[in-house]
Amino acid sequence: MFKTKQLHTAIDIGNAKISGVCASVDGEEIVIKGVAEAPALGIKKSCVINLDMAAQQVKKVIKELESQTNSNIKHVQIGISGANCYGFNSHGVVAVKQNEVDTHDIARVLEAAKAVKTPADQKIIHAIPQEYAIDDQSDIREPIGMSGVRLEANVHIITGSSVISQNIEKTIDRCGVGVQGMVFNGLASASVLVSPEDKELGVAVIDIGAGMTSLVSYVGGGVHHTSVLPCAGDAVTADIAAALRVPVQEAERLKVEHGIMLENHDEHETIDVNGSRLNKNVSAKWLSEVIEARYQEIFSLIKTELMKHDLKDQLSAGVIITGGGAAIPGCIEMAEMILGMPVTLSGPDIVQYGDLLCHPKYASLAGILRFCTNSVENFSPMWQHQRRYSNVVQRFKKLFQENF
Repeated sequence: MFKTKQLHTAIDIGNAKISGVCASVDGEEIVIKGVAEAPALGIKKSCVINLDMAAQQVKKVIKELESQTNSNIKHVQIGISGANCYGFNSHGVVAVKQNEVDTHDIARVLEAAKAVKTPADQKIIHAIPQEYAIDDQSDIREPIGMSGVRLEANVHIITGSSVISQNIEKTIDRCGVGVQGMVFNGLASASVLVSPEDKELGVAVIDIGAGMTSLVSYVGGGVHHTSVLPCAGDAVTADIAAALRVPVQEAERLKVEHGIMLENHDEHETIDVNGSRLNKNVSAKWLSEVIEARYQEIFSLIKTELMKHDLKDQLSAGVIITGGGAAIPGCIEMAEMILGMPVTLSGPDIVQYGDLLCHPKYASLAGILRFCTNSVENFSPMWQHQRRYSNVVQRFKKLFQENF
């Protein structure tokens, strides 16, 4: 069915769900052909803990995508996260061979920057140029073709656990497909949300998932800091489940359907609880307080991280929050109150990625898809800052174009 344009497949193995998307990419045009997801069984804290179980779930997603697109998937791009993913800045220096910088010089200076000592269990996932310098001229963004004898590069390096990535590759291999490449999930999310202007001004992207919260900060046009915090949406669910002594599924339902922060509740307002012998209902005010306490911790950890690296005063464009955990009402206000800067909720652009991927929880999946055909520095950013991620007019327009 799709012989004229190559199909690209992205898989996001998260803590709560395994999601996948197939799309044809023609220049800047992305046409979504299929979207599927399955529960993340055999996965904990973004790590594979049961190869067979995880492979079964990934295979369900792949088979569903193949059914939707009437094609055979051979390779997939996957995302990687985890508390042991971290970033640091490095510096590389090389001599320009022909007195004019070419692509080989760029490759050599990046390799020089990557020649740093890392723990034995870590592997380099990304080496992202921040800026170049030729002889005495600094702050160069595109050095190819420029004359000089000495080329320097400031580079941001992101590493991840080699063991975790190997187990993810084994999981994909058991599904009969190959791994085209790996992407750090936080960087993937940021790639579809941040505009070039925001990068220059300074902006931080916070992706609150189920098991992890990632932080990516841009300063002066380039990635300056990345980190992962092992505290996210599942911690809120666990708090509710433990306090009410209810199954995790019921705690998740309470969070999703009734969760709200910084809301003035009536003292007598209650919420029905299912699956508990001890509680028939719970105070809406109490539920909000439980959720607020955990989100205060998450944003306080982020604030500490930003201040530790002297970033708080360099983020003139503020903060973008995304991910499924950021969609709880009141999250923007909570973040602004703790971080002390403007905060925006954002998801993938509905025009570019369609109605199925416009929710913030699919930001990393949309970003992984972008990595299928682009390097991190060649992205054409597609972003949508919003407090609400529904646009009725655009939805109907897209629906009409796809069906008529």
